[in-house]
Amino acid sequence: MWEETLFQRPQQLMKRFQMMGHPTAYLSMIGTRRWLRLRFSASPAAPLRGVTAEGLRFVTLPFVPFTRRLRLARLLSDALWQAAVNRARRRLPPGPDVLWLYHPDLADFARRVPHDLLVYDVMDQFDAFDMSLKGVASREEELLRLADVVFTGGRTMHERKAAIRPDARCFPSGVDAEHFGSALKPETPVAAEIAHLPRPVLGFIGAVDERIDYPLVEAVCRARPAWSYVFIGPLVAMARAPVDAPNFHCLGARPYARLPEYLKGFDVATMPWVQSELTAHISPTKTPEYLAAGRPVVTTPTPDIERDYGGVVSLARGAEAFIAACEACIRNPPANLAQTLAGRAAAASWETIAQRMRAAILEKLAARAPGAV
Repeated sequence: MWEETLFQRPQQLMKRFQMMGHPTAYLSMIGTRRWLRLRFSASPAAPLRGVTAEGLRFVTLPFVPFTRRLRLARLLSDALWQAAVNRARRRLPPGPDVLWLYHPDLADFARRVPHDLLVYDVMDQFDAFDMSLKGVASREEELLRLADVVFTGGRTMHERKAAIRPDARCFPSGVDAEHFGSALKPETPVAAEIAHLPRPVLGFIGAVDERIDYPLVEAVCRARPAWSYVFIGPLVAMARAPVDAPNFHCLGARPYARLPEYLKGFDVATMPWVQSELTAHISPTKTPEYLAAGRPVVTTPTPDIERDYGGVVSLARGAEAFIAACEACIRNPPANLAQTLAGRAAAASWETIAQRMRAAILEKLAARAPGAV
């Protein structure tokens, strides 16, 4: 979905392609109940269709229930997607059609949509999610073979997908250093919701979902009742975050534009990932975002974080080690984290990543139809 509360890799890249002069339409899908709530809300939290300041067009469609089980539901879903694609095409100027996918469940659909080039940008290990539909691994293998260009969002993910696509190109997620660096500016206020919480304040910004180690978070809260632990982000497939502690504050989603205000109020920015097959392949966008804001980072280990940010962030396994790492950061906050980040190859800007991806796409298009691009 195109929204301002989870402005991540897909939105960052598509925004920049639009800014480069490549007319872009962003189509996405959410659950039918949520879609209906937004559709008939007097003041929806996020619009279902519109045009961004850069001129990018976006449309959010409802996910038709039982799509995988009932042929009629599948036909209805396909019709919705096809109609949305046709409308988007009519509003875009002539030129090569690049179909860019982020989920393997659209592999079948990709075969039915005319396009000049198919791109698959792999962000997650989808078969490791609890909510993934049966057969997602085989659909992803199909999409990996079908795509003309494959990108991966991290090195561990790249190593896994390279078995099928040795020509896949690895682009770890970038950072908008200027945006998050505003947390270091004196004129940036601390968000009012956390300005008066007892210090120190530990914080997390991102989707509140199954990747979080909630027992670890609760153990930290109970072991240090004088601390505050703040979560900023939308709840995914849950009514509330499963942490029962008076010093835990789950504030929900906040606009991307305001995230520096929250980061400025964090004494330590954290990533309490559960240790699982799912998190073993992530390369979190929030790592460089935290660092660009000058926040010390404590995280449970994942391979990509260790390889790309080892020596800059604190790695801790278990509640005792996590608390000790936070205490060390609070006692002696590391200096010049934003400058340190700027010197690391893993922390490319979104502009740089989009330019490199664009070059790969144009190279492939030129090889297929010389003179067409």
